[in-house]
Amino acid sequence: MLCDKRGLPMWIVQSTTQDLQDCVDELLEMTELNIGIQINTVGKKGTETFEVLMTCNGSKPYEVKQASGGQKQMVKFLFKLALLRYLNKFFGNYKLLILDEPERGLDQQNQEALVGILRKLKHQ
Repeated sequence: MLCDKRGLPMWIVQSTTQDLQDCVDELLEMTELNIGIQINTVGKKGTETFEVLMTCNGSKPYEVKQASGGQKQMVKFLFKLALLRYLNKFFGNYKLLILDEPERGLDQQNQEALVGILRKLKHQ
Protein backbone atom coordinates (compact mmCIF):
# COMPACT_ATOMS: atom_id res chain seq x y z
CA MET A 1 0.00 0.00 0.00
CA LEU A 2 1.35 3.43 -0.94
CA CYS A 3 1.66 5.79 2.05
CA ASP A 4 2.65 9.41 2.46
CA LYS A 5 5.45 10.56 4.80
CA ARG A 6 3.03 10.57 7.75
CA GLY A 7 2.17 6.93 7.14
CA LEU A 8 -1.31 7.71 5.82
CA PRO A 9 -2.45 5.50 2.95
CA MET A 10 -2.55 7.50 -0.28
CA TRP A 11 -6.26 6.81 -0.78
CA ILE A 12 -6.92 8.83 2.40
CA VAL A 13 -4.92 11.81 1.11
CA GLN A 14 -6.67 11.66 -2.26
CA SER A 15 -10.14 11.20 -0.78
CA THR A 16 -9.48 14.05 1.67
CA THR A 17 -8.72 16.35 -1.26
CA GLN A 18 -12.00 15.41 -2.96
CA ASP A 19 -14.00 15.67 0.27
CA LEU A 20 -12.56 19.14 0.96
CA GLN A 21 -13.34 20.16 -2.61
CA ASP A 22 -16.92 18.97 -2.13
CA CYS A 23 -17.24 20.97 1.11
CA VAL A 24 -15.88 24.13 -0.55
CA ASP A 25 -18.25 23.65 -3.50
CA GLU A 26 -21.21 23.30 -1.11
CA LEU A 27 -20.23 26.55 0.60
CA LEU A 28 -19.79 28.40 -2.70
CA GLU A 29 -23.26 27.29 -3.79
CA MET A 30 -24.61 29.21 -0.77
CA THR A 31 -23.26 32.49 -2.19
CA GLU A 32 -23.74 34.62 -5.24
CA LEU A 33 -19.99 35.13 -5.55
CA ASN A 34 -18.56 34.54 -8.98
CA ILE A 35 -15.44 32.76 -7.75
CA GLY A 36 -14.27 29.19 -7.86
CA ILE A 37 -11.86 27.38 -5.61
CA GLN A 38 -9.91 24.37 -6.79
CA ILE A 39 -8.06 22.10 -4.35
CA ASN A 40 -5.33 19.85 -5.70
CA THR A 41 -2.89 17.43 -4.14
CA VAL A 42 0.64 18.30 -5.24
CA GLY A 43 4.14 17.08 -4.46
CA LYS A 44 6.10 13.88 -4.65
CA LYS A 45 4.69 10.65 -3.28
CA GLY A 46 4.91 10.73 0.48
CA THR A 47 5.23 14.51 0.68
CA GLU A 48 1.94 15.63 -0.84
CA THR A 49 0.30 18.83 0.25
CA PHE A 50 -2.74 20.84 -0.77
CA GLU A 51 -2.60 23.51 -3.44
CA VAL A 52 -5.49 25.96 -3.49
CA LEU A 53 -6.21 27.79 -6.73
CA MET A 54 -9.02 30.17 -7.50
CA THR A 55 -10.90 31.57 -10.45
CA CYS A 56 -12.84 34.78 -10.68
CA ASN A 57 -15.45 35.53 -13.34
CA GLY A 58 -14.41 32.49 -15.37
CA SER A 59 -10.67 33.28 -15.46
CA LYS A 60 -8.12 30.52 -15.69
CA PRO A 61 -7.07 29.19 -12.24
CA TYR A 62 -4.43 31.20 -10.41
CA GLU A 63 -2.69 31.00 -7.04
CA VAL A 64 -4.47 32.63 -4.15
CA LYS A 65 -1.40 34.77 -3.42
CA GLN A 66 -2.15 36.63 -6.69
CA ALA A 67 -5.67 37.55 -5.54
CA SER A 68 -6.73 40.82 -3.94
CA GLY A 69 -6.64 41.10 -0.17
CA GLY A 70 -10.41 40.65 0.17
CA GLN A 71 -10.40 37.62 -2.12
CA LYS A 72 -7.59 36.05 -0.10
CA GLN A 73 -9.54 36.58 3.12
CA MET A 74 -12.67 35.02 1.61
CA VAL A 75 -10.77 32.00 0.27
CA LYS A 76 -9.09 31.49 3.66
CA PHE A 77 -12.43 31.68 5.41
CA LEU A 78 -14.11 29.26 2.98
CA PHE A 79 -11.22 26.81 3.18
CA LYS A 80 -11.21 26.85 6.99
CA LEU A 81 -14.97 26.43 7.11
CA ALA A 82 -14.77 23.56 4.60
CA LEU A 83 -12.08 21.90 6.71
CA LEU A 84 -14.29 22.24 9.78
CA ARG A 85 -17.25 20.70 7.91
CA TYR A 86 -15.01 17.87 6.72
CA LEU A 87 -13.72 17.16 10.24
CA ASN A 88 -17.28 17.21 11.61
CA LYS A 89 -17.97 14.11 9.51
CA PHE A 90 -15.51 12.21 11.70
CA PHE A 91 -15.61 13.90 15.10
CA GLY A 92 -19.22 14.94 15.53
CA ASN A 93 -21.35 17.81 14.39
CA TYR A 94 -20.33 20.83 16.43
CA LYS A 95 -22.90 23.60 16.73
CA LEU A 96 -20.61 26.35 18.00
CA LEU A 97 -18.37 28.40 15.75
CA ILE A 98 -16.31 31.23 17.21
CA LEU A 99 -15.14 33.88 14.78
CA ASP A 100 -12.99 36.91 15.53
CA GLU A 101 -13.74 39.74 13.09
CA PRO A 102 -14.38 37.44 10.11
CA GLU A 103 -15.46 40.36 7.92
CA ARG A 104 -12.19 42.24 8.43
CA GLY A 105 -10.52 42.97 5.10
CA LEU A 106 -13.57 41.98 3.04
CA ASP A 107 -15.35 44.27 0.61
CA GLN A 108 -19.13 44.76 0.87
CA GLN A 109 -19.95 41.91 -1.56
CA ASN A 110 -17.77 39.40 0.30
CA GLN A 111 -19.12 40.57 3.68
CA GLU A 112 -22.66 39.94 2.48
CA ALA A 113 -21.64 36.53 1.12
CA LEU A 114 -20.01 35.64 4.42
CA VAL A 115 -23.10 36.62 6.42
CA GLY A 116 -25.25 34.66 3.96
CA ILE A 117 -23.15 31.52 4.40
CA LEU A 118 -23.26 31.78 8.18
CA ARG A 119 -27.04 32.28 8.17
CA LYS A 120 -27.57 29.26 5.94
CA LEU A 121 -25.26 27.12 8.05
CA LYS A 122 -27.15 28.18 11.16
CA HIS A 123 -30.30 26.63 9.76
CA GLN A 124 -28.74 23.33 8.73
